[in-house]
Amino acid sequence: MTSKEEDRAGISRRTFLQGAVSTGLASQLAVNASRLSAAGAFRPNIVYIHSHDSGRYLQPYGQSVPTPNLQRLAEQGTIFRKAFSAAPTCSPSRAALLTGTYPHSNGMLGLAHRGFSLNNYDQHIVHTLRAAGYISILGGLQHLAKDPTIIGYDKILAHQSTSAVHVAPAAAAFLDSHPSSPFFLDVGFFETHREYPEATAEDMQEYSPLPRPIPDTPATRKDFARYRASARVLNGGVGQVLNALERNGYADNTLIISTTDHGISFPRMKCNLTDDGWSVSLILRGPRIPQGVACDALISQVDIFPTICDYIGIGRPSWLQGKSFLPVLTKHVDEINEEIFAEVNYHASYEPKRAVRTARWKYIRRFGDRKTPVLPNCLIGRVFTIFSSILQSTRT
Repeated sequence: MTSKEEDRAGISRRTFLQGAVSTGLASQLAVNASRLSAAGAFRPNIVYIHSHDSGRYLQPYGQSVPTPNLQRLAEQGTIFRKAFSAAPTCSPSRAALLTGTYPHSNGMLGLAHRGFSLNNYDQHIVHTLRAAGYISILGGLQHLAKDPTIIGYDKILAHQSTSAVHVAPAAAAFLDSHPSSPFFLDVGFFETHREYPEATAEDMQEYSPLPRPIPDTPATRKDFARYRASARVLNGGVGQVLNALERNGYADNTLIISTTDHGISFPRMKCNLTDDGWSVSLILRGPRIPQGVACDALISQVDIFPTICDYIGIGRPSWLQGKSFLPVLTKHVDEINEEIFAEVNYHASYEPKRAVRTARWKYIRRFGDRKTPVLPNCLIGRVFTIFSSILQSTRT
C-alpha cells in the first residue's frame, strides 16, 4: 500500500476531528480518565509500534541488521522468540492482531488497498479500549482500510508520508503535547517494505550474511544491504518514540508492543507459510512486564488482543479467537498453545493455502489446482529483476 493513499485520507480525518475534539470529545475523555483514577483501575498507556515486512531480521534476534533501539527495548522487557503472525501478508496479518480473529473470520482475505476490508470495524481493538477509558490515536501506516476514518480512531496524526522519517516526529509531537492518559497510540512505519533506500558503506554490503533461502551473489548482497538501510530508518523512528515517552514521563506507565506483520520481502519468505514467511518479532516492555527475559512460548499475534484485555483487567469480547499469554508472562505456565495457525487467500493473486504449526512440526496445505507458488505473490518489481537474472545465469 502506498503512503500517499493513506495520507490523503488522514488529512480529511484530522480536519473533521478538529471540530469534534473542540465540542466535547476531550472533556469526555478527561471525565473517563478521572473516574478510572478514582476507581483505582490499572490503565497504563499502550503504544503499538509496528514495522512492515521485517520478520525477525532485526538485531534482537541475532541478525546482522543493527537496530539498537529495538535491542534496548528487548533488554528492558520481554522478547518472544517464537512469535508468529496469522498470515504472511500485510492486511490479513494486521487485521488478525487488531481484531483477535483469523482473516477468514474477520473478512480481510487480501490487501485493503485492493478492496478487502473487515466485516465489522467495531471489532477493532480501539473500540474495546474506548469502553475502558482509552483515547486512540493513529500515527502512520494502518493498512486495514482505504479510508482510515472508518476504523474508529479518536485522532489521526498528520504526516507527509508513512515513512518513519515523517511518522516518528508526528508521534513524538503528540507525546510532547502531554495528552491525557490513558491513550492507545498506534505508530505504523512503512519501513522495511520495498522499495528500499540506497545502501551506504554503513550497510556493509560485502560483509553481512544473507537470509537463509537467498543465494549469495553480488546482486543479492546489494539488495540485502538496502534492506539494512531501511532498517536503520526504522530504528531511528523507534528511537524518537522511545525518547519522547521518556522525556515526557510516560515510560514507566506505558506498555510498548513492538512487532511487524510478517517475513521480509524476499523469495520463499513473505507470502509463504514456511517459518520465514510468518515468524515475526514481538517485544513487550512496560509495567508488570518481566525485564531482560527471552520467552520461548509458541505465540500467535491473534493472542495479543486477549492478552491486553487480561493485562489491563477488562472483559474479553466474545468474538476473540486467540488466547491470552498473560499466564506465560506471569510464569504460571510455559505454553498456552499446542498449535498455531496461519493462512493465505489473496495477495497480488489468489493462492489459497493453510498451515498449522506445533513446537516440533508444521503442516502446509495448498488448495485448488496449483501445486507450485504463484510467482506474482513473491516476485515483484526489483525482486523479480534480481532473481530472474540469477536463474538465467544458472542456465547458461
